[in-house]
Parts: sequence; structure tokens; C-alpha cells
Amino acid sequence: RLVDVQLDRVVRTLHLNATAPTGVATDESGQRVLLSTNNEPIRDVDFRRSEPVSVVADSERGGAVVLGPAGLSAYAVPWGIALVGPTRKAQKLKLEGERGYGARIQALAFDAKGERLASVDQFGLQLWGVAKGERLKRFSNEELGSKYSLSSNFALSPDGESAAISAGVMYVSNITSGSPHQVRVVSLTTGKTSFTIDSVHGPLGGVEYSPDGARLLVGGFNGAFVFDARTGEQLKALTAFANFATGVAWARDGRSFWVSYSHGELQRVDSTSYTPLEIWQTGEHLDGVRASRAGRAWAWGDGRLVAVDPGRADVTAWLSLTESTGFVVLSPRGDYWASRQGLATIRYRAGSELLSFDQLDPYYNRPDAILDRLGLSLVPQREALFRARKLRLSRM
Repeated sequence: RLVDVQLDRVVRTLHLNATAPTGVATDESGQRVLLSTNNEPIRDVDFRRSEPVSVVADSERGGAVVLGPAGLSAYAVPWGIALVGPTRKAQKLKLEGERGYGARIQALAFDAKGERLASVDQFGLQLWGVAKGERLKRFSNEELGSKYSLSSNFALSPDGESAAISAGVMYVSNITSGSPHQVRVVSLTTGKTSFTIDSVHGPLGGVEYSPDGARLLVGGFNGAFVFDARTGEQLKALTAFANFATGVAWARDGRSFWVSYSHGELQRVDSTSYTPLEIWQTGEHLDGVRASRAGRAWAWGDGRLVAVDPGRADVTAWLSLTESTGFVVLSPRGDYWASRQGLATIRYRAGSELLSFDQLDPYYNRPDAILDRLGLSLVPQREALFRARKLRLSRM
């Protein structure tokens, strides 16, 4: 795939072998990301490590991922879920299929305290106790009042007592044809539906509870919408961009939220006045967004991730993952940090010529600058990388 990216005065062409992400999760610091793609194992990206990208070998290709509080994480494995504690030791939760078919995890979510984990598969919803890894509840699609498979757009309330599930076929259809696009809010004590939110305009994007559990943010075909999480009353419609709101995410302090759009816009909105605080134009289609407690948000789409920080007018960094542990991180200034595998996939374009990154190393190969831009405090590592750059320059 060839993608032209205009950053400052430099135009570069990225030839990426990576497929589009299917799931992204970020930790509380915003420095670690779990990334799932269609045809490769899950990648664990942590910029605090000297080798930032590793492959989660036992993971299911294209499986769901989630990072929770206190170092918790979970990801889909064949026929189950790997629940990983702060020590990185994995515990497998075995799923129960129906009619002889194995369940495939489509979404995962922790509650605010990390005491419960909810999973959605094609047969319904299951609730797990994190401490012992035991199944607490299991609700089939029929018990949840849905005739259709639940989608990957799913949110668990902060107290773990209710869930908002996007149900219905995820393409534009007439709501009277029997394939409704709706968010169903259900009690995880009784399995009963509290209320539904119907979309008459087409598919629904992401869904997420506010940190206090009082509001529900839903992405829709023509914008993002805020609802009262207890009654279903619509509180606000955000339709300024008039295109599909593919993803939504609340800031962990509850004061703002993020919305990603299909045309590449990423917006941060004040959660009290509902006025836009910042807008980033990423230049490419976006499929979703996740926010960290530290404030950083990660949006994804078309084979790359975009990191943005509140108060910074430009994008913090672009991250593209290639085969195996290959990666490339780009800053708006034009600096890059790449693995050997990632470097081989990238070319600069100068007029009609394509130049390899090797020819431009002395100026643009700046992993120390990338680490600084990402806000890392690994001073010895940054200094070592800077000395390595000076050594390369001295040999020219």
C-alpha cells in the first residue's frame, strides 16, 4: 500500500505491508498499546522498552484486546481469553461455544476497578471475576433480547453492573427490514434490557460510558451523540462534520471526550459545554480512538496509529507496524525511528524519485527526538541514541 503523508515541507511515501488494525487498547500512561490486525498475531507496543514491539505469540489473529487498571490486560486466544496480571503471567479463560461451534471473542472490557472482565462473542455476553478467573454470568443473545449477533462496539459500565451493546448488522439498511442498528443497555444482574437507542440513519460506531457512569457516548452515521446512561434520553448531538463517527472515548478525568471520524478528523470536546476544544486532521480514514489516563489518545485506521496529546496543535507521532516486529514512528517535523524491518518498507519521494531512508539517515534518523516527543523520561536511552547519531555523522 502506498500512502503519501505531507509533514512540514517533506513529502514521503510510505509503502506499508501492515494491514489495518482491528483492535487497539492503551494503558493509563498512553505509552503502551496492544494492537490487533486481521492476519497477524497481536503486537504489544511499549515505547519504554529498547525494543518497543513484541509479538504476543499465543494470540488469535484479529482478536479483541483490552488494557485495564493496575497493569491488567486481556486478549483473545483460540477458544478462549488470556487474562494477564501485573506480573505478565497469563491465565486462560475457556469459552463455551454453542451448537458445536467455538466462540470467537469480538470485544473485551474491564470495569473501573479491574475486578470484572466482560467478553462479547457471537453467542452472547459473559462476565468473569478477575481475581479467580471464574465465570460469573453468561447471557445468550436471546436472553439479552437481541435476534442478531452482538458487535464489537461494546462498553461495560464503570461499576460493572450494566453494559451497552451495539447490536444489528453493521451496514446501512432500512430499520424496518429486520436489521436494526441499535445500542441495547442491559443489566448484568438480571440480563434485562433497561432501554435501547435506535439509529434510523445507518450503522453505529463506538460506544463508551463516562467515567462516572452517568452518560453514554455513541458514534453514529452522521455524528456523535450523548445520552443519559440511566434513562436513554438524548442530551446532545454533535453533527458538525456530518460524517460517520467511527470511534468515541472519554478522557479518564471525565472533563472531555474524543471522537474519530471516517474522513480522518479527530476531535476533543468539552464534556460540560459540548464545545470543540481541539481538532486534528490526520489525512486518512480513522476507524476508532482510545484514550489514556495521562491524556494521550491513540486513533487508528488504514494501517497506522496516530498519537495526539491535548494542548499540542499538531499530531504527536504516527506509528506504522509492518511484518513481524517491524515498526516506523514518524514525527511531524520529519524525524523517524524504525526497526530494520520497518525501514525496508519506507521511501522518501523527491519529485519523481523514490529515495530510501538510508540516504537521509544523518538528518532524519532521530529515535532520541521521537522518544522526547512521546514524553518519555528515559534520559540515558535518549542520550545513548543521540551519541550514536553523532558517531554516524563523524564517519561521513
